[in-house]
Amino acid sequence: MTELFGLFGVMWWLDLLLVGACALLAGAGLGRLVMRRQVERALDAVHRRCWQAQDDWLAEHEARLHGLGAEADRLKALVQEAESREEALRREIDASRASHRQAEQALCQQLLGLDRQVAAEREAHRREIGALRDQTGLMRAEITQLLGLIEEGDGARALLQKQLAQAHAQAQPRALRRDVEGARAGVAARPLLRGTGVTGTGAASELDRPEEAVIVGEAAMRAPAALQRGSDSPPPDDLERIHGIGPATQTWLNRRGVWYFRQIAEWQAGELRWLARHLPHVGHRAGRQDWIGQARVLAGLARPPQERRVRVVPLPPGAIDRRVAPAGAWRRVRA
Repeated sequence: MTELFGLFGVMWWLDLLLVGACALLAGAGLGRLVMRRQVERALDAVHRRCWQAQDDWLAEHEARLHGLGAEADRLKALVQEAESREEALRREIDASRASHRQAEQALCQQLLGLDRQVAAEREAHRREIGALRDQTGLMRAEITQLLGLIEEGDGARALLQKQLAQAHAQAQPRALRRDVEGARAGVAARPLLRGTGVTGTGAASELDRPEEAVIVGEAAMRAPAALQRGSDSPPPDDLERIHGIGPATQTWLNRRGVWYFRQIAEWQAGELRWLARHLPHVGHRAGRQDWIGQARVLAGLARPPQERRVRVVPLPPGAIDRRVAPAGAWRRVRA
């Protein structure tokens, strides 16, 4: 034993080294233990923070999930309400479609009935139009016959008047005959001036006299130029627009080839004399009513006569009022 301690005593520095090494080893182990404990404490703190954050996140998400569940319940209620409304709307749409179908069927039946009624009315109108056309043809034929009879009567009348005039000319002196013709011309001219509405004084022209004064001789008369219409000819003018021409006169003129205003506008005194002799009843009006001037205006060859207003001046006291219109009235006369 002594030898052993002596050995260690001799090698004391080795003991110190061993003790130092053991101390170093112990210190390193303690340091590692301390560091390990610090790391464990840090890890525990991190773990606690993680668990705390996880708990907060879970709580927050649980709250969100609870809110989402309530929102989902509200949406489910809204969806159920929308579905109920949709079902009600579907029922209303089905009912309206059924009513529309019924209305369409009723309208279709009404339209079919109206179509049948219109077809029947059209057929009846066609029959009536055909009957009217037949009657019109018959009436035209009768009018043509009547016009022929009137022409024959006018010819016979003119012949009788001529014979009567010759008889009167042989029976009466020339002076008396001139007085009678002048009186007849004056009497026939007065109502014409009064009917035209033209005021003022002036001698009447040869065309404004009655038939007996217009017709001077057979050599001065000539028939109006006739115009043959073809398929490409323009439609005839409405000659009734001329004052003094009626339906019968227009038919009479058309039969003699007078269809347009420009034809009448080209007439001269010879045509008017011929009309006065051959046109039944109204031939002597062609000059007095100025058919040529009216035709020129309607054909666009002349301007319409302008009108001016004339103030009727009151007469002095004691003067005889021979005017047609009363004093103080306004009248329109041709310029």
